[in-house]
Amino acid sequence: MRRPAKRSAPQPAIAADPGTIGVNDKTKPACYFIRMDRRSILQRLAQAHQHIALADRLVMRQRDLVERLERAGHDAAEALRMLANLEDLQRLHLADRIRLERELANLDEGRHPRT
Repeated sequence: MRRPAKRSAPQPAIAADPGTIGVNDKTKPACYFIRMDRRSILQRLAQAHQHIALADRLVMRQRDLVERLERAGHDAAEALRMLANLEDLQRLHLADRIRLERELANLDEGRHPRT
């Protein structure tokens, strides 16, 4: 019987420069190999702002729901778990916005080449 070929670890699909293709750096997600141009950064930054605004509304609604459930004497455990998930998601959106703002500032200051 033939043995199946060994599979190699997944590699990033896109890299900033050809020298990094195939590099399996487990300390950074593949997205860190990509350098975006100014237009792409601005588009993603606009999306991040939209996501933050939507998440703000969802968190406020969920807090209101938790409050109403607790006030009415109902079990709010599931609603509290959902609130925690929404707050975690909001933190991710905020971190994404900060990362994009830094990347834009770095691009504007010439810290990495434009693509």
